[in-house]
Amino acid sequence: MITNKKGIKHSQERIENMKASLKGRVVWNKGIPRAEETKRKISEANRGNVPWDKGIKREPFSEETKRKMSNSHKGKTLSEETKKEIKKRSRVARIAEIKRKKGICIPNYNSKACILFEQINKENNWNLQHAENGGEYQIKELGYFVDAIDFKNKIIIEYDEKHHFKNGKLKKEDIVRQKEIEKLYPNFEFIRVRGK
Repeated sequence: MITNKKGIKHSQERIENMKASLKGRVVWNKGIPRAEETKRKISEANRGNVPWDKGIKREPFSEETKRKMSNSHKGKTLSEETKKEIKKRSRVARIAEIKRKKGICIPNYNSKACILFEQINKENNWNLQHAENGGEYQIKELGYFVDAIDFKNKIIIEYDEKHHFKNGKLKKEDIVRQKEIEKLYPNFEFIRVRGK
């Protein structure tokens, strides 16, 4: 017998039957957005409800459990493609969360870099879009923001502060990031500017 969250007991046979009955079934309203009125009613209905597991004290994992968990992952490696996809989803999810919580998504930026970009615009008659001139451009396919981009002249500029370097060399993730951007924008010139 297995007891669910609400304290109802089900036999293993009953659970298997329920799983079999739901297999391959498509939820009729999957992917259909809820109306604002429906959302409001659901919110009101759930107001004051306490999650079933609230207040349950969870014991930390024992050393034995930690060892078993660690061993279960040994020898398993993720492909480079999988790693890229995980990183991309993480960035996209973070951007979506910022937008949802704050209503806007503005990444951190360097105001000194913006001054430099404006000087470059003036000297070369370019129109670099940056944090203080139209906002940093987000490459949605990759989940990245670029420091400056000019679509007409096909130029992307990245401004590298000292935290982008390790032992005097550009960090691996920045090199990978650049290659991904260059692959998506093959006709653009990619320029790196080292900040002081």
